[in-house]
Amino acid sequence: MGKDTKALEPPAASSKPQTAPAQPQESIESTPSLSPIPLETATAPEPSSTSNSITSSHFATLLPPPSFSFFHPSPSTTSITGTILLLGGGPGHPSHLTLSCLLSHLLADHVVSDRLVGPSLLAWVPGLREKTTFVAEKSGSGGASDAAQMGANESCLAKLVSIKQAHGDSRPPLVARLKNGGPLPLR
Repeated sequence: MGKDTKALEPPAASSKPQTAPAQPQESIESTPSLSPIPLETATAPEPSSTSNSITSSHFATLLPPPSFSFFHPSPSTTSITGTILLLGGGPGHPSHLTLSCLLSHLLADHVVSDRLVGPSLLAWVPGLREKTTFVAEKSGSGGASDAAQMGANESCLAKLVSIKQAHGDSRPPLVARLKNGGPLPLR
């Protein structure tokens, strides 16, 4: 018990004001203000005429007009509001699914799947097997792959329309297109 207890006591209040250590004046003036900007007043800076920045208006010229259809011209002018998600099933084991993919399967009204997707994946996600339509896998050579993809796309659109007609205007339908492996096609 021979320890000094003065080190544990708080310092006594003194009449001298305490001062902060001096910092170089240049560093304070050169530091930009980091105060947050309210979202209502936050705006993007205007591009200067001398900069080479690309704005979203540049990309608008690269996009096709809204009436353009990538697959075929639409015979009717009716539009269906809904979402088709392209999801990758990974290597086939359910533990390799991303959280986003799992939530998309749970929230989807219907899933259009390749036959190559593993049955363990369909059994692992609750209710997925009951709301899944399988599309034909590619066979043969030449344009068989393109024809199979076109059939899968048409199946997704048909499900989107039938779900929209069944639910009415209560909410936009969500259809998930499940592929084996990664979601992006390789060419």
